[in-house]
Amino acid sequence: MYPTAMDLTSPHVRKWNDAELFWIIENGVRFTGMPAWHTLLDEPSSWKLVLAIRRLQQAGPKPPARAVALTAAERIHEGGLLFRQENCGGCHRLHGDGGRVGPDLSAEGDRGRSNAWMIGHFQNPAAFIPGSLMPATINLNEDQLLALTEFLQSQHKEGRR
Repeated sequence: MYPTAMDLTSPHVRKWNDAELFWIIENGVRFTGMPAWHTLLDEPSSWKLVLAIRRLQQAGPKPPARAVALTAAERIHEGGLLFRQENCGGCHRLHGDGGRVGPDLSAEGDRGRSNAWMIGHFQNPAAFIPGSLMPATINLNEDQLLALTEFLQSQHKEGRR
């Protein structure tokens, strides 16, 4: 699916209650890889999916960060996938697409912020920007935070690289 669907075993998804999972299955999530299934599934089938997700989550913890190092291009690509998977575009614009709640990130790489600042901001937005409405990215591991950071750091105004 494009954009990729969320990891159903992530802590972010685990915190949703059964009713929230049911609603998502029925209605989908805009701007993500999660379609609405209400026209294809009856209510009992949607509840069976909720139970299947819970069993999947009980199967074990998410594997630790990968031991294989990615190239810079691979990290940037993975960061782009994470940007879509985590629905960052629901609040932020990127090259004309996305929401308007948060700042436009089309030229994020031109701001001069360090990777450490950006990763810290992802982990605790209000500590870096008082009053920030952005939720903490508690469901991403260190490799994923670095990939998302490098993706955003690769975003420049037209003509700048």
